[in-house]
Amino acid sequence: MFDIWYGDIPFANCVIIFSLIVILPVQILICFKAKSIFVRFIPIIVFTAAILIWIILSFAVAGWDGLLYLFFAVYMLFMIFVCGIGWGVWALIKYKGAKKKWIFTFLAVLAVAGFAWNYGYQNRKSNDNLPALLSIAQMDEAEVNNILSGYKRTQLLEVWDEPQYSNSSADVWLLNDTDWLTVNYKNDNEKVVVCGIGPMLFPEYIKDITYTCSVYSSDYSRQLNSEEIANVKDWALGLDLLHVDFPDGEAPNEVYAGGESYTFVINDGEKEFSYLYINDYYIFLRDQWYLIENPSAPPISDESDELKFHDKTLKASDLSEETLEWLNWYNELPKEDQLAVSFIPPELYDLCGYPSAEDESAVQAEEE
Repeated sequence: MFDIWYGDIPFANCVIIFSLIVILPVQILICFKAKSIFVRFIPIIVFTAAILIWIILSFAVAGWDGLLYLFFAVYMLFMIFVCGIGWGVWALIKYKGAKKKWIFTFLAVLAVAGFAWNYGYQNRKSNDNLPALLSIAQMDEAEVNNILSGYKRTQLLEVWDEPQYSNSSADVWLLNDTDWLTVNYKNDNEKVVVCGIGPMLFPEYIKDITYTCSVYSSDYSRQLNSEEIANVKDWALGLDLLHVDFPDGEAPNEVYAGGESYTFVINDGEKEFSYLYINDYYIFLRDQWYLIENPSAPPISDESDELKFHDKTLKASDLSEETLEWLNWYNELPKEDQLAVSFIPPELYDLCGYPSAEDESAVQAEEE
């Protein structure tokens, strides 16, 4: 419950171990060696002063930092308790005449029992061992998967409350202003199987999304309907993103020409990101590049896939890159310049049903 994580290291675990193997022996040694009672109380005085400082800091700041300082005060209180055990051991030996070997045997058993309990406690999938979302935000993806794998969906909901977004096989919690945690479950028993930490592509509430598709020199924009917005959110949640830093001048759009771009502008510019194919598949968000390790096309019925060649309607997905470039170039020509074109790519002859690809002008072939 009173646990803070630094990476994959739980502070409570460290406090328990440090108290048993350092503070307890030191307190016992001080009690035996120091003749002044004030000196014997130095560890307790130090920890009490620390508690007062943490409590003052907890009231001086707001939010998570204040809660963090209260947790530190609890840790100091536990250390004072261990000092009390040290005083008790010293008193048994000094005034009760207990044999030292039995005292040290007891301490050894206590230490072993503490380690065994701590190991079992930290490795069982209990709600108490589940880190807070604040701690999750400080971990990398491998650490999060190692900790959360095997937890049940109901446990995450009990500790973290309702997610900002959810579907049948995944939940999404916002970690901070820029990142989200996606948790995927087994369908049969809803146990955590894989987690991902990635950029927050969507705000918590979505009013509208403007979608722009740019393929080669062809652009197309429109508003998504509610069903398409839901499909796009599900699709984005399923993308595995890896942040990539490129040196100056070596970003994909600076090295490669052409490609495909699908841009989503949410709530009139509150959020904006692009799904790009250049030399590979990327998400581009706030000047940051994320490599997509499992790319798939946005689930949108894209009318921009349709291209015109005179009275023929063709699908861009049916054409090669060379033919698309030729067709875009041809459609941008004035009518009189189109009449002078005497070559049509063979693909167009086949798709338009023309009889041959001999040297005929595009318009002549169309008229036939």
